[in-house]
Amino acid sequence: MIKLTDNNEDSSQKRSNTAQSRTPILTLEGHREAVSGIDWISNDSILTSSWDHTLKIWDLEISGVTTELSGNKSFFDVSYSQLNRLIITASADKILRLYDPRSNQGTIVKNSYLGHSQWIQSVCWSTTDENMFVSAGYDYQVKLWDVRSPKASLYDLKGHLEPVHACDWSNPQYIVSGGSDNSVRIFKSKKVKQKSEEN
Repeated sequence: MIKLTDNNEDSSQKRSNTAQSRTPILTLEGHREAVSGIDWISNDSILTSSWDHTLKIWDLEISGVTTELSGNKSFFDVSYSQLNRLIITASADKILRLYDPRSNQGTIVKNSYLGHSQWIQSVCWSTTDENMFVSAGYDYQVKLWDVRSPKASLYDLKGHLEPVHACDWSNPQYIVSGGSDNSVRIFKSKKVKQKSEEN
């Protein structure tokens, strides 16, 4: 179940010390197991991943699924690139997969990326480079990838002492990650980008 809430506040109401609650403006139902990842595609479209082995693209105007993609393992996270309009997924089978939801010929899985030795928990596209994304997994690793190099990551971003559960690259200057070691690690992505440009 996916719930959307309205983030607009009534400016005439004063803020109080008590938390305000909001009710969803829309609830989307269709997954058969837990929803594990959500990303915006556009103002009226979202992408979801689930433990039920499916990715769904939802049209918020009609409150329904427009595209459903099936995988062979549970999806733990999903990220949509606004730059190249491709999808990258994290799964229980230790493989990152690149999907093109626009594809109507052959397979929609465009590539697979091997490098993690345990479950992959989180993925995130770069917001400034259409070829770059990061992943994080139970192998204590955060990895920086180029979609054109599926056999190995460009860099391993080290520091976590236990499984890594989250990574984010929405700020172009920094890659951040958080894990079971109760830490948040911040990596400068400017240096990473400069190194990759030199190659």
